[in-house]
Amino acid sequence: MISPEQIETEQGRTVRFVGLALPKSASDLRLLWSLPDGREKTDSSFVDVDTSSLEPGSYQVVLRVTDRFGRKASAIASLVVRPAVNVHLEIHPRSIQAGREVQFEAKTSPALIDAEYNFHFTDHNSSGWLGVSKADYKYNDPGTYYCFVEVRKKGRIIATSEKKGVTVVPVPEPGEELAVYLSSNASKIFLDQNVTVSVKTIPQREDLVFRLDFGDQSEKDQWSELAMTTHSYSDPGIYRVKAYVRTPKGKIFESRELVINVMERTTSPSSFPDWGFWLAAILFAVSYGVFKIKRKKNKEESGRFERSGSEVRMKLKSDEGAQEIICEKALLQGPEIRIHPITDLGIQETQEE
Repeated sequence: MISPEQIETEQGRTVRFVGLALPKSASDLRLLWSLPDGREKTDSSFVDVDTSSLEPGSYQVVLRVTDRFGRKASAIASLVVRPAVNVHLEIHPRSIQAGREVQFEAKTSPALIDAEYNFHFTDHNSSGWLGVSKADYKYNDPGTYYCFVEVRKKGRIIATSEKKGVTVVPVPEPGEELAVYLSSNASKIFLDQNVTVSVKTIPQREDLVFRLDFGDQSEKDQWSELAMTTHSYSDPGIYRVKAYVRTPKGKIFESRELVINVMERTTSPSSFPDWGFWLAAILFAVSYGVFKIKRKKNKEESGRFERSGSEVRMKLKSDEGAQEIICEKALLQGPEIRIHPITDLGIQETQEE
């Protein structure tokens, strides 16, 4: 027999299988393990299977035993590899006054059903195992706290997030007021564009530091003396931006939320018409065309014209033969040509075409 006979695990973990009911001295036995990745291991009562190189799916671990008389026996264990679980911890806001609640949310990939979550708010305080992926916590003492979340399923921890910091500052003293205003150069941008956000305060002061939360859990929102910054987003969506202003005494004031709509381009620039081609086509249409004139006793004649700069060349076909007319005083009007005056035309006899 093999222990465990059946086990499920996440991709990337190592599982140990042990052969049971083997004699204490296995020198008279030949052991052969056949592993899911195609490798074999001999003469060992156990084997470790690393699932990092295995695709999610069902596999078998086979143990074959042969004694010195050639008698054989075998046992099979089942291994199910699930996709690796990643968990991302979102915290809002990342900076807050003491006594206010912070919102925590765990997001897993792939999405899980019937999972439990344990949020660690400080080194000594946690939410305990919850059946929901959200939790709130109130920090009463100023300081910086590092938080993370654990995810478990069927009593076993399957993922742990990276640690993220929460900054808690003292409550402002009575009498000190500061109005914070947040503005941006655009409320709608494409993914390949940046948005510039600026912060203003009333009254204006020179001793303030600023912090911007762009709503995408970016790590760029650090305290800075700059009241203006540029940001880019990696995913489309609606983002709520907020500004925080801190005084030298550690008091924090915040702005109202500013909404930024980040969109994907539905048409790439290369798919627009080739304007150079169309411009050339328009010029061609203007420079060449068909005309009709009445000349010599109002007799109507037709032909084609060609313009080069201000000079117009016209080729006529009539009963009198082919003629070429050169005129510098001609106006193009739609698809027709109008010549002023008719007496300015110089007429030269040419060979008939």
